[in-house]
Amino acid sequence: MGILLDVGVLKELIKRPIQVLIGFVCQYGMMPILAYTISKLFRYDPLYGLGLFVVGCCPGGSASNQWTVIFDGDLNLSVFMSFASTVASFFMMPFWLYTLGQYAYLEELKIRIPFLNLAQSLLTIIAPVGIGMLLVHCIPKLKSIIQRIVKPTLILIIFYFFVFGAFANYYLLRYIDLRTALTAPLLPWLGFGLGGFLAWVFKQDEKRIITIGIETGIQNVGIAFMILLYSLPAPDNSQATVMPLVVAYLSNQPLYILLIYQIIRRKCCKSEKSVDTLSKTTPELSEVKSEVLDNEISIPLTAAGLSAGSEPIKIV
Repeated sequence: MGILLDVGVLKELIKRPIQVLIGFVCQYGMMPILAYTISKLFRYDPLYGLGLFVVGCCPGGSASNQWTVIFDGDLNLSVFMSFASTVASFFMMPFWLYTLGQYAYLEELKIRIPFLNLAQSLLTIIAPVGIGMLLVHCIPKLKSIIQRIVKPTLILIIFYFFVFGAFANYYLLRYIDLRTALTAPLLPWLGFGLGGFLAWVFKQDEKRIITIGIETGIQNVGIAFMILLYSLPAPDNSQATVMPLVVAYLSNQPLYILLIYQIIRRKCCKSEKSVDTLSKTTPELSEVKSEVLDNEISIPLTAAGLSAGSEPIKIV
């Protein structure tokens, strides 16, 4: 993704980080409260409630950059928000887990924050971006090549993981009831809508509304999984880690639906345009042909080298 970034836009985001601040409020202000509300409103099992709450405290999933490219969002803002949210997780994640999380779910158990994994997650953002920016600096033509192929490639990869995930995660349905399966994805789904709505309220353009909505809804379920796995004793940790897996698989379903709708719409628009072009071209060609024939018949006699007094030429 670093190849597609614009250094000028990144500098602008540093100087005027209003969009990053909007994202920060959505990711670390709205999402933890939303996760807590869903778990209490639908009366989750305490371990499932804790699992969903931990997911809500872990924003910054790497898939957000890919979806931003697919839906023509602002990739520069997406990468910058992923970086900023991962840095903020070193202090915002302990804040929520040791306050509301400790009070609402775990009164005696100490939650372990995997700071090493957070550092690795941060490195996975910085390293590819840095390498990509270095490559495009050395080979400027590379950016135009990547821009042509990146979107179709990402679409193929995403649909592959969608099909593969359907088979790989089918077993999760055995561990949760239907109510939990239908309500847990409300966390990312509402995150998409509320994040985009807040960006619209602050008068952001369409690209940044899309980007902030995607960044808000997609969570870093890998970090949430590690927190639950190492904080809870067995077999409680296995039960609690089901929630991050459920959210990870079901969170992107609205995005898949929108993507399929876009693809079908583009195909239909192309076919309609081709039909319209053909229908308009056919009468135009016939009119041109008739005009050419009329011009050939009404050639001036003088152009044929005849005098004004010559006898008229009979056309058979």
